[in-house]
Amino acid sequence: MTKRNRPGQGRPFTHGGSAAVRDISAGKPLQGLAALEERSVRAQLETEGRLELIITLASRLTAAANLYWNALQASAERGNLAELDRYIARFGWLAQASIRAWATVGTDESRKAEDIGALIKALREGRRDDGA
Repeated sequence: MTKRNRPGQGRPFTHGGSAAVRDISAGKPLQGLAALEERSVRAQLETEGRLELIITLASRLTAAANLYWNALQASAERGNLAELDRYIARFGWLAQASIRAWATVGTDESRKAEDIGALIKALREGRRDDGA
């Protein structure tokens, strides 16, 4: 787990991301902060649904990609190629991850629209069967 100082505070904090990746890679259940966050995600999934959770992730990935895009443009303007290479790699990963997340959102929304259309059709056909 990486410890860093929060802005404006002198005390270190642990984000838990590295430990979570190690647990996932080893096929172990998440522990510590990662386990707490997993429970939070499952609760959010239950209350808000899968699509809302994916929209949140897609939005965050896109926001982070946009920030890296701004940083890599500034690096290019300064001529700092080492920094530019680092930012391009991060931007590329975030951009692709956000595109995949938004594609999932689009697919889910299309399915939802198809389901609603099928429901409306079934209701209309049901009314015809009743003589209405």
